[in-house]
Amino acid sequence: MPKSLLTVISIDLKDVPFEKALSVLAKKGNFKLSYNRSRIPVDKKVSVKMENVQALKVLIHLMKKTGTKLVITRKGQLAIVPDKKGQKQPTSMRKGNIQGQVFDGETREALPGANIYVFGKRMGTSSGSDGRFTIEDIPAGIHSLQFSYVGYVSRIFENIHVTESQVSDVMVSLTPETFMLKDVTVTPGQFSIMGKGPSVRQALTREDLEAVPFGEDVYRAISRLPGISSSDFSAKFSVRGGENEQVLVLMDGLELYEPFHLKDIDGGALSIIDVAAVEGIDLLTGGFSAEYGDRMSGVFNVRSIRPGKKRTSLGISFMNARIMSEGTFNKERGTWLVSARRGYLDLVMDLVGEKDPPRPIYYDVLSKVEYRLNAKQIFSANFLHARDRFNYVEDDQDEDNTGYGNTYGWLTLKSIPNSRLFIKSVASYGRLTHYRNGTGYTDNLTEINLMVRDKRDVDIFGFRQDWNLDLSNRWYLKWESWFTICRPTIRSAFWVCWLKII
Repeated sequence: MPKSLLTVISIDLKDVPFEKALSVLAKKGNFKLSYNRSRIPVDKKVSVKMENVQALKVLIHLMKKTGTKLVITRKGQLAIVPDKKGQKQPTSMRKGNIQGQVFDGETREALPGANIYVFGKRMGTSSGSDGRFTIEDIPAGIHSLQFSYVGYVSRIFENIHVTESQVSDVMVSLTPETFMLKDVTVTPGQFSIMGKGPSVRQALTREDLEAVPFGEDVYRAISRLPGISSSDFSAKFSVRGGENEQVLVLMDGLELYEPFHLKDIDGGALSIIDVAAVEGIDLLTGGFSAEYGDRMSGVFNVRSIRPGKKRTSLGISFMNARIMSEGTFNKERGTWLVSARRGYLDLVMDLVGEKDPPRPIYYDVLSKVEYRLNAKQIFSANFLHARDRFNYVEDDQDEDNTGYGNTYGWLTLKSIPNSRLFIKSVASYGRLTHYRNGTGYTDNLTEINLMVRDKRDVDIFGFRQDWNLDLSNRWYLKWESWFTICRPTIRSAFWVCWLKII
């Protein structure tokens, strides 16, 4: 027994990590302790208050609190090791979490969608829109993480200590990768709107979108991009002269049909997507892959914002008034978003003072709930509803009443069974409604000359599943299956899209 352990000391510590308590004790007793940080609970909080006692007695008190014991090696070294005979902690407690952020090493901008993989554990995740990530329930010990992102050099972090019931923070900067090209071929491209990815795409910022006149509409902002044309009255746009119906519109992975308000004005004066609830838009104007189906002109892919801290905001524009609320729940494992917008053109028309003015009334509601089930699965539920009503009485008392409705609800499950396979499943329901009532009178307004009654409703049920498998460093397989049931027709498909060399 080293004589230094018999040194009389006084010590007073409250709720400090076990490792710090050992450091203070060793300094007061003038001896050294050896231990493996991955084998003992170095971060467990302990308290001790003793006066004029031997250092050995204090050490025994601390070891009883942490389930460890003292071992003296042949060379006389003092080592702290786990006490197998002592109280054993439950298995559920011998796990921890790793969280952090991935960002560009040059611009310091966050990198959303970066892949993070834990070596040897078949665990991983991807970074969110702000570059942050969390991997839960990792066994305590020392681990290595691999970070990868398209267009950046992959990076491996080793010797990351994960302790029981603790969170390890990792800040990762990735360096853009330089490619040596012999030939450059220019093809129809892809544009990113409000996105935060690498600055290799043409982009419009949120400020640019909000500065667009006539309702701050995301559709009208598209007319600023090359190869896009639109009229002053309609929000619809065409890609290189093609019809608007040949543009696929997606909202968080679901296809939207006729997503417009005020359809009596050249097919739709505004879209049903509120710009305040949009995080980014990808516009593909040609050369897109088979996964987008049979559209010929382009793909208009909208991503709703990823909710953050709890907040509620109100806004008013030239044509709309809106309210949006967002927040988190269950220790930030879940997020929610609700956005509602109502046009007030009908109120403006009433203030004009004209007799029987047109009264367009419209509104839309978007809601989303997302919950991280575990380290490998994320579940989300989305709902989008829009409604229009347009009443107009002409000078000769002819009357026209129309109404439109768009309702969509869809459930999404994202799964990462292992580091090479990603599965996305979407079950959806949609309903489109349309009615038109018209009445025409004779010149003396005594007889009805014309009456129109038109009503059309469509129900759409769908299910889609995407499989992405990284076969090797050179082969990538993407497989999709889907079916859609529309009254009264049925569409279905099941195929392998492509096998790609990368």
